[in-house]
Amino acid sequence: EDDDGDNEINARKMNVTISLQESAYGNARDMFAKYRAYKEKMQKTLEASVDALKAAEATAQRQLLEAQKRTKATATIQHRRKAHWWEKFHWFITSDNYLVLGGRDAQQNEMLVKRYLRP
Repeated sequence: EDDDGDNEINARKMNVTISLQESAYGNARDMFAKYRAYKEKMQKTLEASVDALKAAEATAQRQLLEAQKRTKATATIQHRRKAHWWEKFHWFITSDNYLVLGGRDAQQNEMLVKRYLRP
């Protein structure tokens, strides 16, 4: 028994629609035109998929570099400076380099006078 031969013949069978208004040459021309259009479409599809893959790789690489930069940036954050004791009050430094303090309310004003102005 030759089962392989039957499978090859079945695998080669294909339904083809022909036009009875066209000649054999006209039908063949239409089929070859469809075949060429199919090949061109396949080629364009392959090129587009390669371009899309390259664009996706470039985007992933760029995002990876940005993530690495962000991790480096967080590693270089400096420590906060220690606040001076007078920063809890209203304060400024004059042009003569004096520190001027004022309380935010009456209670802070009293505390400033009791702690820092009286000996």
